[in-house]
Amino acid sequence: MLAGAVFWLVVGVAALWWWLAPYSEPESYVPDVAKSAAPLVEAIDRFVADKGRPPEKLELLTPRCLAELPDSGFPRCEEFEYWVSQVEGEWRWSMHVWCEPLAAISIDADSISFDSDTRRWEYLNL
Repeated sequence: MLAGAVFWLVVGVAALWWWLAPYSEPESYVPDVAKSAAPLVEAIDRFVADKGRPPEKLELLTPRCLAELPDSGFPRCEEFEYWVSQVEGEWRWSMHVWCEPLAAISIDADSISFDSDTRRWEYLNL
């Protein structure tokens, strides 16, 4: 009987840790987000090569460049936020996955972000 209670306690703690991990360690998901977004980055690059500018919104990539938009690879925030701007005649774009705060742990909303200038994904503690 005691062994069963200990087993369920361990299972409960493991489940809680799994549920809290994206909130407490969002930076550990950068490789997952980068892998999920790789086809999306490639599709944007093909669009830029074809049209001379990035798409105004990600939905313009489907179905010509991508069959569908990929999930972000980050639990609890499946969509990418996408921004496009033109600065001094040069197009720039970025993608973000917002790591929504869990009030008990953090009040900050962090981001896993890709910038077309740096060409890399990084965790931003905002």
